[in-house]
Amino acid sequence: MKKYRFSLLCLCIFSSNLLPAQYLTGRIVDRKTREPIAYTTVYISELQQGLVANMEGTFELAAPEGSYHLIVACMGYQTARLSWQSGPKSGGELKIIELEEAEYQIAPLYVTPRKEDPAITIMRKAIGMAPYYRNLVQSYTAEVYLKENINMTKLKDVVLLALKKDQRNALKNLSGIQESVSEIKFTAPDKYVQTSASQVKARCRISPGLCSFRTGSPHRYESHGVLPCA
Repeated sequence: MKKYRFSLLCLCIFSSNLLPAQYLTGRIVDRKTREPIAYTTVYISELQQGLVANMEGTFELAAPEGSYHLIVACMGYQTARLSWQSGPKSGGELKIIELEEAEYQIAPLYVTPRKEDPAITIMRKAIGMAPYYRNLVQSYTAEVYLKENINMTKLKDVVLLALKKDQRNALKNLSGIQESVSEIKFTAPDKYVQTSASQVKARCRISPGLCSFRTGSPHRYESHGVLPCA
């Protein structure tokens, strides 16, 4: 009896090895052009497993014999949901899955000419809300960096008449630069304290290309209500 059971078990194992392997295979193409769709995603619901088609749009996955539900998706195409039967791997033609192109409706965008830069509108609103937010703040400290560029391009005739010849020549092509770093402390309701950490001034003549620099020492301003210029 034991010999009979052992022989039956061996027969079952040997028979199962003789069964052909089962696969989920197919090729994914564009419905209109019939061109393969590369790298399409295929998800098998029953197996909770997904795979990606190759550049020729074909896919292959070993699976037990049976019917499966596939979800086939690719960007630019409508998602397809279909039933697929596993079968033996063969060198014949693959079953085809056709995908339709997806059409997307985008809300219209209207471009109209505006005389004012939108940034100016935003700044105007921000400045308009300044008194409201200022009343909410009890104190703050801020670091301010300022840079000024001055280029002398033209002098009025009245100014030229008042200057000597050497003074007029000295003012030609004259430019100036001033940079400063300051710390501002505000305490409600209207006290400002400004401390200049550093200040650099430069005056240049483009021709003959000479520049002179002057570095200012730190200084301190105190004001009530209005913050003075550094």
